[in-house]
Amino acid sequence: MKNLNHVHTALVVIDVQRAFEEWESAGRRRNNTGALRRIGQLLAAFQQADAAIFHIRHRGEPGSSFEPHGTGFAVLDEARELAGEPVIEKTVNSAFIGTDLEHRLRAADIDTVVICGATTNHCVETSTRMAGNLDVRPNGA
Repeated sequence: MKNLNHVHTALVVIDVQRAFEEWESAGRRRNNTGALRRIGQLLAAFQQADAAIFHIRHRGEPGSSFEPHGTGFAVLDEARELAGEPVIEKTVNSAFIGTDLEHRLRAADIDTVVICGATTNHCVETSTRMAGNLDVRPNGA
């Protein structure tokens, strides 16, 4: 945080949900076992700096691992939001499509986002590219 203007920078935490933990328990191994710990550290740094944070959850169709009333929808403890931190639900890869994330960022005068999450090569990358397309400077973590 010391190199970022915390007034105009937000952290976007994407899809750090139990479904991925459940998949791993079922034998689907993750390629970055330290990611969850690092996401927790990043979240704590933004919380300590009192910077803007947006939590994104993937909401799947009935029967999917991300079904809202299923066990996989819940956030993992390391990425749990504090009271007042917004949680935005999405249904596609991008955190910007079908949500009000762009509006919230612009309303808060945020021009830079640090993006982290559970699947870099899916939703994190898609959201990062879209942030760039929307002229919000992505600073992927």
